[in-house]
Parts: sequence; structure tokens; C-alpha cells
Amino acid sequence: MQNQFLQAAKILKPHGIHGEVKIAVLMDDVTQIIDFDILFVEKAGSFSPVRILKSRVQGGFAYLQLEGVLDRNAAEKLRDTVLYIDRSKAEPLPDGRYYIADIIGCDIVTQDGDIIGTIKDVIQPGANDVFIVETKKEQILVPVLSKLIINWSIPENKIVVDKKILSEVCLIDN
Repeated sequence: MQNQFLQAAKILKPHGIHGEVKIAVLMDDVTQIIDFDILFVEKAGSFSPVRILKSRVQGGFAYLQLEGVLDRNAAEKLRDTVLYIDRSKAEPLPDGRYYIADIIGCDIVTQDGDIIGTIKDVIQPGANDVFIVETKKEQILVPVLSKLIINWSIPENKIVVDKKILSEVCLIDN
């Protein structure tokens, strides 16, 4: 099942004394965040809208003035808050690209049908994404490589991988 809301950014810290916040954008392009008038904040499983009054991009970060955040103290209370967008407002992805929210929870399955484990998270250290996969015994790190992934079956909640290549490239996270 697809989530209605997608993680878009994380508030890092207050900026200045008038309630502006500095955010790390979790989208392909930092400037995409300024296309939105409303973001969402999650509390206890429900999502509440928050209006963006002003936005700007500088040095790989975005700076937002959010409705109701009038000073540095109010902005400080939002530190580490994750901001979401409504999936229906997100730009469509090209073929072969998926939202991380849709990948989390998928099973990693070999071409023989053996279930290796379930994707718990996706990290983006640089050259390529890495799946954090929970197996029955341990947690493994699986790099997202075209030579490894045979089939992306996101609607079926699975990603099929080459068993031999998986044994060569995965790391056990102890």
C-alpha cells in the first residue's frame, strides 16, 4: 500500500530571530521544495498541514518561514522535525524510479524465490543507494546496483536480486 505522504525535508535548526528554519531537502533537487505552499507534519500517526509563507534556497539547503512560527524559540521547537508532501502533489517519477517510502517494506527475493529479508530503510551515502535489510538472523547492507537487481516488483512488494552477486556485494551490519 502506498503512503499518502512522502518525506520531503527535515528541519535542521532555526535561522535568525524571526522564526525562519534551515532544512535539509530529501528530494532529488533542493529547489523542488519551494514549489510547495503546504507541507505536513506528522504527530501520533496523523498529518497536519503547515503553510509556507516564504522560501529560498542557498548553499544546498532551503530556508522556510512557516505560518505560526514567529521567533527563534518557536523555530527551535521544530528542530529535527520531518516535513512531508502529499503524494498527489509530487512530480511523477520516470520509469524505473521509485519513492523510498514505496521501497521500504519490500522483500528482497532471489531469482529462485528465496526470501532474503525485508527492506527497513534506504540510506544515500553517495555513489549509490544502500538498502538496510532485516533478515531472520541479522541486518545486512545491500548496495543498489544494476548488476544485482533483476526486477523491481514494487506493486508486488518485492525486489528480485541475483543470488550470486548478492553474496559478493552485501555487508553484514553487526
